[in-house]
Amino acid sequence: DAGNYTAPADFVVTDGEITTKSLTIVDPTLTKTKTYDGTASADVTAGSLVGVATGEDVTVTAVATYDDETVGTGKTITVVYTLSGADAGNYTAPADFVVTDGEITTKSLTIADPTLTKTKTYDGTASADVTAGSLVGVATGEDVTVTAVATYDDETVGTGKMITVVYTLSGADAGNYTAPADFVITDGEITTKSLTIVDPTLTKTKTYDGTASADVTAGSLVGVATGEDVTVTAVATYDDETVGTGKTITVVYTLSGADAGNYTAPANFVVTDGEITTKSLTIADPTLTKTKTYDGTTSADVTAGALSGVATGEDVTVTAVATYDDETVGTGKTITVVYTLSGADAGNYTAPADFVVTDGEITGKSISDAVIADIAVQIYTGASIEPDVVLEDGGVTLVEGVDYEVTFTDNKDAGTATVTIKGIGIYSGEF
Repeated sequence: DAGNYTAPADFVVTDGEITTKSLTIVDPTLTKTKTYDGTASADVTAGSLVGVATGEDVTVTAVATYDDETVGTGKTITVVYTLSGADAGNYTAPADFVVTDGEITTKSLTIADPTLTKTKTYDGTASADVTAGSLVGVATGEDVTVTAVATYDDETVGTGKMITVVYTLSGADAGNYTAPADFVITDGEITTKSLTIVDPTLTKTKTYDGTASADVTAGSLVGVATGEDVTVTAVATYDDETVGTGKTITVVYTLSGADAGNYTAPANFVVTDGEITTKSLTIADPTLTKTKTYDGTTSADVTAGALSGVATGEDVTVTAVATYDDETVGTGKTITVVYTLSGADAGNYTAPADFVVTDGEITGKSISDAVIADIAVQIYTGASIEPDVVLEDGGVTLVEGVDYEVTFTDNKDAGTATVTIKGIGIYSGEF
């Protein structure tokens, strides 16, 4: 029956409202772990919107943000959605999506190769000199610095040694980063350390002993690392073993001890004013004939004793010459034995000291009775006997080149005569 009627007049209000429709969304694709990058952003992809009217132009974007940018675990990440499109105003964006198991891990930094000194002189430690390179990867404005420590695999001398460089980070923001990986080389070298020494106690003069050795005491070593077992010995040697002055003596040092291999012995110590003096030999008492018949000379018969002090194998012989203090007849005479050395090695020795006796004797020569009788007869017969007569017979043993002066006195009444032959002695007898 509606056709029978006219509809009521329109009813109009002006405070009507259409509210936006709250959309929902499937969980976003959220990356809940990231490496520190100095920001609080997280990677997210928004899911699909649910509730948009068919044909409407509405799209959604998502932004995910950590509660702060620092490294850590159990961190809150909030995903905030934003709608766009021609019809976006008709809708309310999905509620924020929140997780509490987010994580920001430290960022591994890299570094340029360090300035590394790969060779050093032994110092008893394994440390090596290094300067860290420049850090790569620190966020702009962050306070992160790096130091480097380089260490040999051990402190001993050698080649082909491993050196490891370890980096350490510091600074207000260092906790957000992982230090660069260790830098390793395998061609490091530790060379021996050259030691020095105070001058040795060197005896620069010695008496000849047939060797070139010199007495020396090594001084104190300088440069050995504290607590190391290194000792030194010294051997001193002349340039040759012969007697002389201005001789070169060379002191050679040798190291020993558990740690000696880490060091080079001190340089040789050389002097050029060494001296080897002759060795004074001794000798057994000679076989000396201390009495002789007058012969007009001062010589005495002697045979040298055995030498003592000659080095084994050396060519040194000795001769002896014995001499009276004068050639005249007498007792209590001094006889001096003088030794002379000869042989290839005689120059290295001083001859034994002279041997002296004071009980030597030179006796007169005997004259036969016949000579005396002949002289006496001549006296009685008045024959002329001149002084300086050279006797050539009558039993007198003459010495070649010596004149014998004859003088006499007589006592005819007593029947005696005294005959003096100068240089021989006095004969007195009856005739």
